Amino acid sequence: MSGRFARNRLARVSALLFLTSWHGASAPAAMQPEWVEKWSEDLDFAAEQLEERHPDAFHSLSRQDLRQEILQLTERLPELEHYEVAVELARIVARVGDGHTRLTLPLAPGVDFMQGHSETPEPALSELLFHQYPIRLAIDADGVWIYQAQESLEVLVGGRLLAIDGRPIEEVIEAVQPTVRRDNVMQVLHHLPMHLVLPEVLHARGVVQSVDTATFTIQTLQGKRSSVEISPVPKGHQVAWVGLYEATRSPEPLYQSRSEENFWFRYLEAEQVIYLQFNTVYDKPEETIRQFSERLLEFLAGHPVNALVIDLRHNRGGNQSLAQPLLHAVLRSELDKAGSLFTIIGRTTFSAAMNFSLEMEKHTQTLFVGEPTGSKPNHYGDSRKVQLPNSNLTLRISSLYWQWSPRDDRPWIAPHIEVPPSRQAALQGTDPALETILEIVVPSDHANKVAGSWEGNLPPASYGRDSVLQIERKGSSLQAAVTIPAFDLESGEVQNPRWEPPGITFEIPVGEETIAFKGRVVGRWMVGEGELGSVRYPFLLIATP
Repeated sequence: MSGRFARNRLARVSALLFLTSWHGASAPAAMQPEWVEKWSEDLDFAAEQLEERHPDAFHSLSRQDLRQEILQLTERLPELEHYEVAVELARIVARVGDGHTRLTLPLAPGVDFMQGHSETPEPALSELLFHQYPIRLAIDADGVWIYQAQESLEVLVGGRLLAIDGRPIEEVIEAVQPTVRRDNVMQVLHHLPMHLVLPEVLHARGVVQSVDTATFTIQTLQGKRSSVEISPVPKGHQVAWVGLYEATRSPEPLYQSRSEENFWFRYLEAEQVIYLQFNTVYDKPEETIRQFSERLLEFLAGHPVNALVIDLRHNRGGNQSLAQPLLHAVLRSELDKAGSLFTIIGRTTFSAAMNFSLEMEKHTQTLFVGEPTGSKPNHYGDSRKVQLPNSNLTLRISSLYWQWSPRDDRPWIAPHIEVPPSRQAALQGTDPALETILEIVVPSDHANKVAGSWEGNLPPASYGRDSVLQIERKGSSLQAAVTIPAFDLESGEVQNPRWEPPGITFEIPVGEETIAFKGRVVGRWMVGEGELGSVRYPFLLIATP
């Protein structure tokens, strides 16, 4: 064994083995002495690989902190179970602050959470296999709730999770979230539900007293508070899941109906809108993304279409290069204009799906709807597998830095219209994100009014969503002022505002430049484009009281 992290390993291991044998008679160690040495080798190897393979493993975590974390974990080895070492190593690797770099948790057969696009080899020890409680969780503004459970626990589906083993769910989240890899907090929200139903993780983080059973305190849909003892699913056992729509008999919304299919689209005939779901950036065996994109263009040529909606809420990524034909199809269509092109994004939008979102932002007039993406515009990616020599656990380490702009320090792409998921919408079987888009696309029945206060984004300050446009009617003419914090512009002059329902035009001088805006008012929305020279920017404002 060589390398800077292993220089003092023999001395450390010798001391640890001495302590193990010294205390063995009265307080047996959780780990056999030979595995103390093997784990020490694995920990040193993991640290070395992070430093050698990652483009910059220390952009969030210092080299000194990494060494200290590895040393402290090594010193604790005699008192730990094997799975506790894995959980603590996952926590250390998560401190790198890169959503592609992580220790892949060794899930037992039958625990079918997706952790990557390729299979992960089994660990060297069966004691390292992580089990699951037979419930699946969702997290939103309403808290943590159960969206799926095994048949015997169907009554819990839709209920809110309040505590585990007497620990309030807020404390549980605080204890568990450090083990979750992340580019940003949205990615933590995406992966955290898995970590919350793995008994090995909960025990290692001090939430539950035993990996054999735990007490879950739940407020059911009927408002009843109950405590239920739940045991993990035996290794290899396949759970017969009961989902929210089966348990509550509520309708399944369109965006949940085919989430496992790589890509598909449906024509909403009444609204003359194409809803396209892009769930992974991989070809199908029977159809490539290029063929799918050509089929989309053929459909557009033969049908009246007011808008195209591309939904990326389920898309965790894939092969970045395969997405180009879909982008080109959008650019070749007649729908590349503000108010006719929408992209729904969310916490799961990651990796190659994040890059596709950035291409849409850069090259099209799309308006983003949903919640922030689970990745940063500039992010580390293209992870490569590394097997730890003794435990055979899989460490994935980013190999590239995707830099779209050196000035872009956003933690995510923020939506023009924020419509996060909610328990209430799920229980009703609705999709507020798509419903909001249709509200903009389909003409409103009520009169369109332009006077008043409008808030949202005004380009090219598209990184912020806090512009304010104030419009007043003065007889037959309009007067307007604008506040754009990104430009340090407060109550600035708006030139030549003109209103010919439903269309509106106005100009905003910014420095020595003038941005020309042209849009339309649809109910409570003002949607259109700003033009600066040869560059166009989409904008969207909402009327405020």
